[in-house]
Amino acid sequence: MNCVRISAQGTIANSILISDIGRNNQMNEPPEFPELPLIVLSIHSPKTGEQKIEIAAGKSVVFGRDASSDHAVNDLQMSRSHFRIVSTDRSWMLHDLASSNGTQLNGKNVTESEISDGNIILAGETQFHVSFSKSSPDDSSDGNSEGWQFGETLDNLTVPDDEDHKL
Repeated sequence: MNCVRISAQGTIANSILISDIGRNNQMNEPPEFPELPLIVLSIHSPKTGEQKIEIAAGKSVVFGRDASSDHAVNDLQMSRSHFRIVSTDRSWMLHDLASSNGTQLNGKNVTESEISDGNIILAGETQFHVSFSKSSPDDSSDGNSEGWQFGETLDNLTVPDDEDHKL
């Protein structure tokens, strides 16, 4: 039986990766792909100026001039449903939705392409500047969280010494 040693001071002697513990205490391979970053789009439109939106992994967002789009843009050169940004398990993807005027990524017409940090999407007269961020949209902290996240390595974990927290 595998176990984790706790020293007399209440710290774990060896670090473990919480997500790597599988059935029967066997170590599983780490995930092949890291968690996708949050996309922050800076939208520059001649009619509405600049705005920013965030897209979290697992989401699919349709951009177009129609109010039924997930994000409507006031640009008559855009189609009603112009393009979609969607996450896969590995990357962020841009899909043109058979728009009349096409979608450009870094100056080249695309129907489907992977999105990278720093890319510029052009649809109609509107530019979408792509930035990646590691923060979640609900994260209002300053990045100094004292908790741990699933999959994070625990080094020098201190176990409380009181009766309520005995292992």
